[in-house]
Amino acid sequence: MKKLIDVAAVNAMKGEGKSIIYIDRDTLVTPAARDAIDTNGMTIKEGCDPAPETTMSASCCQDQGAVQEGKSPKNEVSADLIFHVLSRLQESGLLKGMLDACVSGSKPYDAEYDPAGFKLIRGDSIRTEVLDTGIPAQAGKVHYKEIIGADDKSSIAAGIITIDDVEFGWETECQEIYYIVSGCITVTIDGKVYEARTGDAFFIKKGVQCSFGAKGLGKAFYATY
Repeated sequence: MKKLIDVAAVNAMKGEGKSIIYIDRDTLVTPAARDAIDTNGMTIKEGCDPAPETTMSASCCQDQGAVQEGKSPKNEVSADLIFHVLSRLQESGLLKGMLDACVSGSKPYDAEYDPAGFKLIRGDSIRTEVLDTGIPAQAGKVHYKEIIGADDKSSIAAGIITIDDVEFGWETECQEIYYIVSGCITVTIDGKVYEARTGDAFFIKKGVQCSFGAKGLGKAFYATY
């Protein structure tokens, strides 16, 4: 049975004073949980969690008795819970990305590197994740993936974004540049709508309040700095 680690589990381990989360090939870590791990300054390590050296308590004996009587231990993940979690992930548009990550490994894309300071990313291998627009009805409609950033010792961040026939509010926290790969992406500023089509590019200064949208499915490459 797969072990699922979500944000609640991360917070619980943080409360227990753990700084390392041990996983194996039967462990599923949700994208939100990975963000929580980074935020809490924790790390993920492959292997088994070392068992603490403690004496057997009464509760331990009770759990063993429950197993002998054919009852499920209280900490066992039930099939109903797994179904509930997977259903929620499906509703929020996160399930496909998580399953793709399980099949393809933890890396969000395939890339080649050169020690001189070169990185080649294979575009057809990029696995995007859901961008939360703050509107529940739009769950799973906007995806993105940063493919160049601080891990590459770059002062510029860059990635891919897709918008599927929705519009959402946006405020730029830095300078942003977009190149439209396919479709049509709209930017609305003070009620004026700008349409950027395939092959077009646009720039937005820091601190601009606007809204992004798409007519159908729009895809763009972006860079921020």
